[in-house]
Parts: sequence; structure tokens; C-alpha cells
Amino acid sequence: MSENNLKKKRARSSEDKKKKYLRILEEGEKLFIKYGPEGTKMRTLAENVNISLANLYNYISSKRELWFAIRKKKLLEYIDAREKALKPYKSSLVDLTEKWGEFFLDYAAEDYERYRMIWSVTPPSGDQVGPIEKDFLQTKLLDRTINHFREAFKAEN
Repeated sequence: MSENNLKKKRARSSEDKKKKYLRILEEGEKLFIKYGPEGTKMRTLAENVNISLANLYNYISSKRELWFAIRKKKLLEYIDAREKALKPYKSSLVDLTEKWGEFFLDYAAEDYERYRMIWSVTPPSGDQVGPIEKDFLQTKLLDRTINHFREAFKAEN
């Protein structure tokens, strides 16, 4: 087999890389929930996704960045689900508040581990701020919630 053919076999498509990245996030979440931020080990994560530790760092630069990537993914899923659930409730501020509370509690009860990852698992310690953490803006979640209530308030008046 020629060297070019061997390289073609080892090359991964962007689709394969995306799948591997999502698998890293899924396995990382399990480790954070089970062991906490300080007990989670990147070596264990690499073993769980069946790649070398060096290759893992091609996907994610640090344990802290992993945490922010997972948290961002979970928050975006939460925001999407909330937007869909609350969209019909703009006629009354009281109605919206009630539905938002129901949605939040149902979302937590549906998958408590997901809820923990969004709201209570703290990030690993670290001094370096990576690109994922830098991009992560938790306030967007609060801003969108406030906008829902503003729209409902405007509709009432």
C-alpha cells in the first residue's frame, strides 16, 4: 500500500471529527457529573472515547475549556427548548411566569444530570481563558428570559 493510500485511510472527514467532538462532550459531561470538576481526568476521557490523550487535545485544549464547551451546548439546548415552549404564552405576564416556572421545573425533572450540568457543576479551576470560555456569555440566557417577560408585559399594556 502506498503512503498516499495510507494517509487517505487515516484522514477523517469533518463529519467524523464533529461526531468525535460531540462524543467527547457527552463523555466529558458524564465524568464531570460523576467525579466533579477537579476529579475529572482528561486521560480517562481519552480512554473513554478511544483516542490518545494527545489526540484529545486536538479537539479540546483543556479540561476547563471542555467544561465550557459542554455548558454552552447544554445552555443552547435549554434556550431552544424554552423558546419553543414559551412562544405561545405572550398574552399575559402571569401566564408567562407560570409557564416559565413549569417549563423550568419540568426540564430539571426530565433529566436531572443535564440540569446539574447547566446550573450546579462548577468549572474546573484554571488561570488561562481559552476561546470557548471567552465566547461563553451566560448573561445571554438571562437576557432572553428578560426579553420574554418584556414582550409579555408589552402585550398586557
